[in-house]
Amino acid sequence: MRARWARVATGPNSFDYYKSCPACYRQFGREVWRFAYTQVGTSYPNTARSEYGLTDKRMAKSNPYGIQSLCGEHRRGKGASASNAGLALPANAVLGKFVQNSWK
Repeated sequence: MRARWARVATGPNSFDYYKSCPACYRQFGREVWRFAYTQVGTSYPNTARSEYGLTDKRMAKSNPYGIQSLCGEHRRGKGASASNAGLALPANAVLGKFVQNSWK
């Protein structure tokens, strides 16, 4: 399964973005959502709580900030612990993707 994106409105022009981890899906047999970043307006995203890394090498119109594909635990080769098997998306989460640097 490919990674998918979701966003949650947290205020006027403010959003939390979540991403599913394909390796977690393979490990747990279900989609596992993890926090990616917060963005307010057009400012650069706040990734302080992110469970993913960022890299310029992954920047693209479909991934404008270069969020890594796999969560931190899987990038370190450890696999995700059962106690850290992701979270349920809030009820107001909207699934989508980035197209030409815009959320669709």
